[in-house]
Amino acid sequence: MPTVLAAHAVDSAGTTEQKNRWLPAIATGGARATTAFVDADLAWDPQSTATRAEKVGAGCPRFASWLLRLDNREALLPLLESRFASEPRDHWLGLLAKHDIPAAPVQTMLDFMNDPAVRHLDMSVGYAKVREQFGQPIGSFQAIRHKCAEMLLSVENSHAAVYYAAWALDAKAEDAALAASVAKSYVSEAARHVCGEAIQVHGGIGFTWEYDLHLYMKRAKALEPMYGDADWHREQILRLVPA
Repeated sequence: MPTVLAAHAVDSAGTTEQKNRWLPAIATGGARATTAFVDADLAWDPQSTATRAEKVGAGCPRFASWLLRLDNREALLPLLESRFASEPRDHWLGLLAKHDIPAAPVQTMLDFMNDPAVRHLDMSVGYAKVREQFGQPIGSFQAIRHKCAEMLLSVENSHAAVYYAAWALDAKAEDAALAASVAKSYVSEAARHVCGEAIQVHGGIGFTWEYDLHLYMKRAKALEPMYGDADWHREQILRLVPA
């Protein structure tokens, strides 16, 4: 996803020379690109970006601070957003002078976040069928069955929220921004809840290296604050819903 976003930024804001140089390389895997949107203050409002770029000499930028990237890979083409201190309306996106970056595809990003929850649910149900206690599978116990049922409910609700938000954006519906915030706020907490319950279904051993659950749990936690956490999006919902 970071590579796709970086390629889209190059395509939408790059010069012809930059597009010819970087897009084929990114497409073939010859260049690694990533994106960075927030700084140390974790402010998702573009106007709150603290990073500043100063023009030096012929225009080479000097950044006052770097922004957090979407991944920790070493990228050949890091794209970051900041604002020129001397010209407030002039923005800088890595090699590109552009600030109003289009939002990430909602369905792609939120499905990316919901995937850990789906995987945790599948692994938990499978484990509950084969793990025996007191001479019977633990899936026969009401407490475990209720946990799995609630996990399924969270996953299905997440899918519904994501699908509607994706449709609303594609159809340019009036409530598109509201739907996106509702989806992100719900999926953020639902993914964390499902992953936590999966660890419990596994009796706590799911957070060991022998099981893959911890990998999905860490992915869900890493994605939770990305593009605004649940609290931030609830604030947006309050602003968007008429009083």
